Amino acid sequence: MRDFIGMGIKPIGPNFNVINILRTLIEDPECIAYIPHDYVRGTVNRMSPDPKVHFLPSEAGKPMKVVSITSNQERFNFSLLCLIPVMVEKMDEEGKVTLNPMEVYRQYTIIRDSNLTIEYIYAKLSAEAFETLRDTGVLYYSDGTQVSVHHIYSSNAIYKVSFRDVPIISLNWAQPVRIGLYNLLKRDAYISKEVTFLNQNIKKLKAEGQHLIGSMSLNIYQEERTYNPDSSSKSTKVKVPCIVYEVDDPSIDDIQFTEYYDIKEASDQLSKIKSEQKDIRFISRCIIMAIENTKKKGSYEWSDLEKVPRSKDKYRQYATVELPNGESIVLKRTIYDKEIEM
Repeated sequence: MRDFIGMGIKPIGPNFNVINILRTLIEDPECIAYIPHDYVRGTVNRMSPDPKVHFLPSEAGKPMKVVSITSNQERFNFSLLCLIPVMVEKMDEEGKVTLNPMEVYRQYTIIRDSNLTIEYIYAKLSAEAFETLRDTGVLYYSDGTQVSVHHIYSSNAIYKVSFRDVPIISLNWAQPVRIGLYNLLKRDAYISKEVTFLNQNIKKLKAEGQHLIGSMSLNIYQEERTYNPDSSSKSTKVKVPCIVYEVDDPSIDDIQFTEYYDIKEASDQLSKIKSEQKDIRFISRCIIMAIENTKKKGSYEWSDLEKVPRSKDKYRQYATVELPNGESIVLKRTIYDKEIEM
């Protein structure tokens, strides 16, 4: 399974887009990015912070190692999943507390409802990433001076990567047959069914007395956070647009999944397919966003919108798609507004 879509960032043409800039930071493990201090969350955070976790100060923003890029299945949101260095309190038997360097996961939404949440990001780059981003014209020094193609890489510099006036995606991705959207949607639906089955399988094994032993890196701290309903009393509710594409495939209901009798094997399979699903959904949402942003919107002959039963404001329409192999599939498009707290 491909983790990304397309061939990566290029100085000109359709490959010059924000998604491919972010991809450069993800693919190179030597890159350290910094989320600006003025980053604003898109939804209310009602979880109290873990009092044992202390974040490190930084003049450029919150330092982070970008692990992957994820997408929202309803909204055109793309987020960076990152590992953030922190200091974590640890108490010994005598009650003395030491601070230990560890990492925690954080997710930052860079594209929200097809719009950028930030116009730039700071980063320490590898020599290869520096040359790639420099040659595309998106690299600047902290004072706003553009890094010209004649400048040489500095391993100690923190560069400003600008998204200003850069297209978010490539409209060339609006090619569902060539890129394989329909197979991706089918696989996504299959995995969703298997995830439900495996969660039930694991729940049953736990009830029988089996226990999961964590296999996560010892350097990654599992935060102890609690729900705090009063943490954001000044929140406001807004409606955001949602668009979902699905392949209408009734045969998926007849699929039989493998039952596991060892909780570790079940857990490993669950982790494996959820990782695959994340990649599938990222590519699918890139294609769907491209389709929705083109003038012809995929040239589908959609049926009239009909209200989804037992819903307040969801509407659905269908299109029959003829594939090159002679097979035809039914594509389902659902649109609605979702209320969120900000």
